[in-house]
Amino acid sequence: MSNKKFTRCLFYLLPCAYAPPPAGRTSDLRLPPSPFGLPILGHLHLLTPLPHQALHRLAARHGPLLYLRLGSIG
Repeated sequence: MSNKKFTRCLFYLLPCAYAPPPAGRTSDLRLPPSPFGLPILGHLHLLTPLPHQALHRLAARHGPLLYLRLGSIG
């Protein structure tokens, strides 16, 4: 890649890396307790072939109200 193309790529990509987070995603939300989640899968790795039993175990550990993210959006 030529030096000019590399500079142009950096010029367009660096502002994207330092852009503020979207307005809908704020870290100050008070969410219910949540088990450990993976970046793309979310909490799908915690569900077994019998999901009702997996959810029962999660509720026993984290309480009746918990936050689960099943996959990623966008």
